[in-house]
Amino acid sequence: MDHARVVSVRIEHLEHEHGLWCNTCMLSTGMRFTVAVISRSGMHLQDRLWCYEHEGSRGVVVES
Repeated sequence: MDHARVVSVRIEHLEHEHGLWCNTCMLSTGMRFTVAVISRSGMHLQDRLWCYEHEGSRGVVVES
């Protein structure tokens, strides 16, 4: 019998940035979301990129 392990993870939206350039669709329809991923072992921050024009993350450019 196989045993499954359940891990509880909570994701909280912290901030977002609109108007990032997307090289795939050549429009400024990209976004960057900053989220906190919280689990029993701790918390870490992640940035997620997304383009609303082609509904994907490939091609979104974040300038420093």
